[in-house]
Amino acid sequence: MIKIFIIQLFIGILYPSGIETNYCQLLGIFHKDNYTQSQPDSIRVFGQCILDGEKIWTIKDQNLFLLMDRLTIPDSTERQFYFKVFEKIGEQADGWIAESIGGYVLKYFKLYPREYLHNSTSIPESTLNRFSNMAADEFYWQIHNDDKNKKLNDFILEINKRCGLITVSEKKNLDKFYNDIRSFNKADNKK
Repeated sequence: MIKIFIIQLFIGILYPSGIETNYCQLLGIFHKDNYTQSQPDSIRVFGQCILDGEKIWTIKDQNLFLLMDRLTIPDSTERQFYFKVFEKIGEQADGWIAESIGGYVLKYFKLYPREYLHNSTSIPESTLNRFSNMAADEFYWQIHNDDKNKKLNDFILEINKRCGLITVSEKKNLDKFYNDIRSFNKADNKK
């Protein structure tokens, strides 16, 4: 943080009338490669930049993956922040990042199904559809040639047990999630 302050001070001296830049741009220019999993506060800054409107393509993939890894940390308050960041990443992602989204959704859903369902009621339907479709793809990719129907039924039983009582809107999103996985299985079986 002190380095950023010094950089901002230096830019202020060189360009007293100001230049079009912001903290996120400075962070990106000078520090994109310097953040690791052991520096969660630094990674959080990238998340805040995304929430403040920064496009994900301006952030290196490795940092986007670190942000998405934070989706399953034990601290529920922090997870709420990172879910909002994840939502924005999911809306903008393409290429390699987009292909990874399903694994993150599935892991988060398995670890914190109630929380996922609660959060899913406040995101745009297009993002929810993208998440569930990508999770369905990942689900079937992970089980390869196993008995897919048995694995799906076991998965549904496990999640239903862990969810307990849920609201009507959460139930709607849970059913949609299951239906997307079932639909993917049917399409995959037709190949």
